[in-house]
Amino acid sequence: MNPEAEPLAFRDPVEMAADAVAAVRERDVDHVVVLSHMGSGDDDLAEALDVDCILGGHAHTERIETIEGTLVVRPGGTAGGLAEVVFDDRPTAYRYPLRDAPVHEGVVEALEARRREAGLADVVDTVEDPIPVTRTATKQGESRVGNLVTDAYRWVADADVAVHSTGGLRSGDALAGEVTAADLVGLCPFENDLVRLEVTGEQLRRTVANLGLVQYDPADVPAHYFGHVSGLDIVWDDERRQPRSIAVGGDPVGDDATYTLATSNYYVESSHLFDAFAPEDVTDSLGPQYEAIVEYCRECGIEATLDGRIERPLLDGQTVVSRQD
Repeated sequence: MNPEAEPLAFRDPVEMAADAVAAVRERDVDHVVVLSHMGSGDDDLAEALDVDCILGGHAHTERIETIEGTLVVRPGGTAGGLAEVVFDDRPTAYRYPLRDAPVHEGVVEALEARRREAGLADVVDTVEDPIPVTRTATKQGESRVGNLVTDAYRWVADADVAVHSTGGLRSGDALAGEVTAADLVGLCPFENDLVRLEVTGEQLRRTVANLGLVQYDPADVPAHYFGHVSGLDIVWDDERRQPRSIAVGGDPVGDDATYTLATSNYYVESSHLFDAFAPEDVTDSLGPQYEAIVEYCRECGIEATLDGRIERPLLDGQTVVSRQD
């Protein structure tokens, strides 16, 4: 996934965990707990290892379940819940919601002071019609928040089109009322630059195909999983899993034509999500991607609408369902 990791060797995680468990048991311990960031791969660990408990991550859904005698616990994403494991005869897990939990005022004051010093507390715009930033919205290409981010990229880069994967947007509270710079930075809080590339029509077609084919967890948002775009009009065939048509500025994409494309440099450096372009296609680097979002919203306001840029005829009328909404 990451070119900088090439000197490293990656072994099978279950085998590695088994070696570690064996080494720990030699210390005559009372309990063995596995810390995992494997998502659904925790099932493989539970089935293969003789351990008391697996504390998992990566997937954002909550989980308390016993598999093959091993307790598997995941508290959920974005610090929305706390899980406690108690070791009696057998480990037992309890979940505590944090939304209404008491806060430490000293910590709140310290964080707010740092936000003010960094300019993150500045109000960028006021939003009367709340923009959802739910798991569904960030995982569905034609969403108001997805359109907002990709429109910002395209505007700052002065590009023909912009693309963004679903996993690159973070879900959270809706953008509503007075929206601060921190709220906007939180949409893509990663230290990656926004870049402008020059690509052919053939590369653009492959990029659109990537937007519809890449999936992390298909059960997360059934059938509607898709990337985000700006400057593109796409009709996607969910049965054949390929585009029926792609247009830029109302004109069909020509394989030999040249287009400018804005996206995060992460997608350029890694071919994990997009394999149609590479570092040699980059023409400009434009600073952190989240700063582009803030700049766009300061200059143009926070306007986010649905305009039909991604059509999926086979899904018309279906309801998007998400366990995280």
